[in-house]
Amino acid sequence: MARRHVKAADIPGLLEEDVISDFELSDSEVFTSDSSGSEISTSTSSPPASSPVRISESSDSDLGGTVESIHWTEVAESNIQAQLPFCYTETEGPKHIPSPPMTPIQYFYLFFTTSLLNSIVTQTNNYATTFLQSQKNIPPHSRILKWTDVTVTELKGFIACLLNMGIKGQPTISSYWSVSPSLNNPWFRSMFSRNRFQLILKFFHLVDNKNLAGP
Repeated sequence: MARRHVKAADIPGLLEEDVISDFELSDSEVFTSDSSGSEISTSTSSPPASSPVRISESSDSDLGGTVESIHWTEVAESNIQAQLPFCYTETEGPKHIPSPPMTPIQYFYLFFTTSLLNSIVTQTNNYATTFLQSQKNIPPHSRILKWTDVTVTELKGFIACLLNMGIKGQPTISSYWSVSPSLNNPWFRSMFSRNRFQLILKFFHLVDNKNLAGP
C-alpha cells in the first residue's frame, strides 16, 4: 500500500491547541498514514545529539489514534550519578603480606596457619575414633582397622597431594598410585601408600560433630 504524505498545514482544525503546543509543528513536519490508516507525525529534522529525549504518548480522539509527544529535557549530571551513603576509606588489596622475595610455602602458611592445621588434626582423629567405636561389625580384614592418628606432618603431605591432584588429573584416586606406564607417577607413592591416603581422606574432618546443631 502506497504511503500518503500530507502537509500539516493542509489539515486545519485537526489538532487541538494542547497537542500543537506539545509538537510545536513547523513547516518541515508532515503527517504520514501508516498501514492501519492512522496518521502519525514525523519530522524531517533530527534532534541534537547532545540533548536527551523523553517520549510520551498522548491520546487525541480527533486523530482516531495515539500521537507521540516529544519533550526535550536537560538531564543534570547530579541526577545520573547516585551518591553513596558512606565514604569508602579502606585500603584495597591483601594485607600482612610477607616481604619479598616470597616462596609458595609462605603463601600456603598465610591460609593454613599452625592453629588451623592443629585443629584439623584434632578433629580428624576425633572423628576416626568416634566412627570406629560406633561400628560393631567391621570386617576383620578392613583397612579401617589399620587406622592410626594422623600428625601435622602427614596432614601437610595430604594437602600437598590434593593440590597436585588438581594439577595432574586422573580418572580415579587409585590411578595416582598406578604403576601403568601411561599413569605412573612415583611422587604420590613416595608421599603415602594408597591405603593410608584413602584412610585420611575418609576421616578428614574440620569440625567437632558434637557441636553440630541437631535435626
